[in-house]
Amino acid sequence: MGKRIVSIVLSIAVLGLIIPLSSNLAHAAPGDYIVTGLAGTIDRVTPAGVVTPIAAGLDPITSIAIDKNGDYVVVAFNGAIGKVSGGVFTPDPSSPLPSQLTDVAIDANGDYVVVGFNGLIGKVSGGVFTPHPLSPLAPGLTGISIDYNGDYIATGAGVIHQISGGINTPIVGLPNPLWGIAIDSFGDYIVTPSHAVGKVSGGIFSPIAGGLPNVTPNIAIDSNGDYIITAAQAPTILVKVPAPLGPPVPIVLSVPIALQTSIAIEPNPPEHFLTYQVNESKNTPKFEKTESWLGDLFGEGDYRVEKPYRLLNPVDKNDEGLYDTETHMVAYKLKQQDYKKTDGYDKILVENQFGEISLDIRKAKLLLVPSAKNHDDYPEELAPYAADHFKCYDVKVTKNTPKFEKRYVNVYDPNFDEDRKLEVKNPRLYCNPVQKIHGDYTGTILSPETPLVCYDVKKAKGEENHDRTSVFTNNQFGPEALDTKKEKELCVPSTITYPDNDKDGILANEDPDDSDPCNPSVNNQVCQAITNSPGEHFMSYQVKETKNTPKFKKFNMDLADKLGYGEVKVKKIQRLLNPVDKNNEGIQDEITHMVGYQIQKQDYTKYDGYDQIMVANQFGLINLDVKNPKLLLVPSAKSHDSTPDVLLTLNSHFTCYDVKVTKGTPNFKKIKADVYDPNFDEDRTMDVKKPRMFCNSMQTNALKAPNGVYGEQLLCYDVKKSKGEPKHDRTSVFTNNHYGPEELDTKKEKELCVPSMMINPGMTQVNPP
Repeated sequence: MGKRIVSIVLSIAVLGLIIPLSSNLAHAAPGDYIVTGLAGTIDRVTPAGVVTPIAAGLDPITSIAIDKNGDYVVVAFNGAIGKVSGGVFTPDPSSPLPSQLTDVAIDANGDYVVVGFNGLIGKVSGGVFTPHPLSPLAPGLTGISIDYNGDYIATGAGVIHQISGGINTPIVGLPNPLWGIAIDSFGDYIVTPSHAVGKVSGGIFSPIAGGLPNVTPNIAIDSNGDYIITAAQAPTILVKVPAPLGPPVPIVLSVPIALQTSIAIEPNPPEHFLTYQVNESKNTPKFEKTESWLGDLFGEGDYRVEKPYRLLNPVDKNDEGLYDTETHMVAYKLKQQDYKKTDGYDKILVENQFGEISLDIRKAKLLLVPSAKNHDDYPEELAPYAADHFKCYDVKVTKNTPKFEKRYVNVYDPNFDEDRKLEVKNPRLYCNPVQKIHGDYTGTILSPETPLVCYDVKKAKGEENHDRTSVFTNNQFGPEALDTKKEKELCVPSTITYPDNDKDGILANEDPDDSDPCNPSVNNQVCQAITNSPGEHFMSYQVKETKNTPKFKKFNMDLADKLGYGEVKVKKIQRLLNPVDKNNEGIQDEITHMVGYQIQKQDYTKYDGYDQIMVANQFGLINLDVKNPKLLLVPSAKSHDSTPDVLLTLNSHFTCYDVKVTKGTPNFKKIKADVYDPNFDEDRTMDVKKPRMFCNSMQTNALKAPNGVYGEQLLCYDVKKSKGEPKHDRTSVFTNNHYGPEELDTKKEKELCVPSMMINPGMTQVNPP
């Protein structure tokens, strides 16, 4: 369970040279194999050996990883790196990298971690490459993997490097050469010296299988713990080595794939679970209460784990399929001890196969622990990293939002061989993947984006009762004998919009209160936008290029955001935006500035329904008419003395549109704000007037904003200094960004840009065609 990407590596003789090649695997339920070739191909191979081409004509691919969206991230020995989505390759803005790239892995933040044969190691985030402090690490790097603690595991010629922070701990003395590496669910390293497979546990190498095909193999691990090997030869043969020991089993491809270099296992959807009420069986030892530390997005602290309360079996809902029948869960009752809650996580918006619903979050009630189950005797415990733990909170549908509509589903539980129709009622629990520390075990979150929502269920009229059963379970809390009673909840994989994220759509209000700025018609996120400041404020200054500096050269580029997409002309520099402290709320980042470039639409299309929007921020709610795009905001470094280095920043780019208050709606009432700009050391009171621009984080053909592309928004208001305040002290500054260095003269302040949230009227399209 989980979509953690781990890596594997390979070396192949090409043109008389030994060139290291590599790959990654997705540790998930068994899925199809995604295979790459030195000929620039990507193919899908079923476990039965049926081949379907996905892409061709690419650079010679040395490694592939699968991201959380199911797209393929590929690298090439010539330094190329990019994404293949729908069979189309899009180069990353950082491409090509200055390296002989051999492997790529994807970390928990979705960033790409790459290594090169020349020893390079570093991260690509938001289109910007940042070398690791230890880079270059060692010559001959062939692979990179990320372990369950987030450390990098890099392979070289007979060496495994464990990189934690800025410290490298080499594990040496392995068979030479060493090519492929993968991390199993116990956290051990599975490696492939020439023609063989072995395990490295605690720094000790143990052989597993030999006699594998020539040339040096490449490895992935499926959810059963079996090893899938591929060799760089044509016609190619995939080989499965059953874990922990077993003779290789060939998977012969129906067509040859020339010079195979890497393999990834495509993840399948997360499972549904049916929960059963349980009691501890008689004449078995009573569960001993124990302490565990639990941490998730909603808070962290100590809990007492009290007793087993539910058994969760993976089930097939509505014939959608079931991929992992072995990973069960035992739910234990929790009692809070010393716990600190994260502010602002009282409400969430949930979306899954049953639709969208707003939920109030109550107390944590249960801890779900991955467990093995047997009907005859106590099973062996699951591997430590086989699946996520979950902390489950009581929930209630948010007042004045649409209720959950009762429905029926067909559920087959192969563990009890029961197939029946269930009535699905109200949501009862929200279960968040959680980090757990218990005794010597320190867990981690494998798949943070796969929470569960559990709904009350009961058998439909005329269906048979659950056949009460005694089962044996085993997990990190020890073995248990449990007696099952009736089914209680159906737990459904979901996606969640948290309070600090952007979310499209409006929750309908049955009884709106127009006098309440936190009107339920725009849900709790708007209340957060009105009352809090989730990002930086910026003061924009009118600027002009300094005399005797090269004039900015116009160019055309493609832009895309939630409001529209297409080609614009970037004409000249118009604004400098400095981060500022408004009303003593603080500044998180004084380093990242913005340069605003005037843009003119060329071939630009606005999405239907986006001529009017509602925007929420600390100044309240306002309805706006959206006009043409006006400015492009680019994250920039600034200095008063000389040209600074380009920022290696995660901040978004923005497209800014002219706006006007919608006719017939309340106008913005002028207010005063105290603004301190530490970059110019100016502290004064400003009159904040009507909204002038709405700025959306966006995607360009040069850089993708890292915050999910669409994570941040600003509403910029006209400002002027209040009566009696000193004027801005005009200043010359030096800036630099990926469009190049500039020297600018600042004039007066023009706008105050406030972190905001758009409540859009209904999106017809979320991505440009």
